[in-house]
Amino acid sequence: MEKLKINKSKFSFLIIGILGLISCNSCNKKENVSEEIDETKIEIPFTKEGELVLKNNGTEIKKLDIEVTDDESESQQGLMNRSIMPENNGMLFPFEDSKIQTFWMHNTRMSLDLIYINKDSLVVDISKNAPRMSDKTIPSDTPSQYVLEVNAGMADKWGVKENETKVSWKRTN
Repeated sequence: MEKLKINKSKFSFLIIGILGLISCNSCNKKENVSEEIDETKIEIPFTKEGELVLKNNGTEIKKLDIEVTDDESESQQGLMNRSIMPENNGMLFPFEDSKIQTFWMHNTRMSLDLIYINKDSLVVDISKNAPRMSDKTIPSDTPSQYVLEVNAGMADKWGVKENETKVSWKRTN
C-alpha cells in the first residue's frame, strides 16, 4: 500500500507539473503572438522636404511646405494613415513621364484636392474634394508630370486655376 501512496504522490506531482507547463506554455504563446496592426491608430508625421509656390499671372498666391515622394513605395503610400495636415502643407508627386495620372484615396483619412501639373509647371487639372478612404480611381483629364495633394477646399480658397496657375518648387534638405 505504501508503494501505491508514493506512486499516487508522484503521479499527483507529475499531473500538477504538466498542468503548470501547459498553463505557462499557453501564457507564453499569448505573449509571442503578434497582434494585427490597427491601421486606424497609425499616424505618420509630416516631414518638410521642400517648398512649393503657386502663382497666378506671376503673383504668388500661396507658399507651401511639402513632402516629396522619391520612389514608387512613397508614391503608393502618399498621405495614407494621416488624420490631419496643416493648411500650409502638401505632398508633391513628381513623375518621370508626363501622362494621365491616376490616384486613389485608400486609407487616406482626409479629403484632398489633387492638383495636376504638366511638365511646364502649369496646373492643367484639379480634382476637388477627393473622397477619403476610397478605392475609386481619380484620373487626371490631361497628361501631367506632377501631382500636388492639399487639404480639400484649398484649391478654391487659394484661387488655383487650371491653365493659369504656375508652380515652382525646390527641395530644402
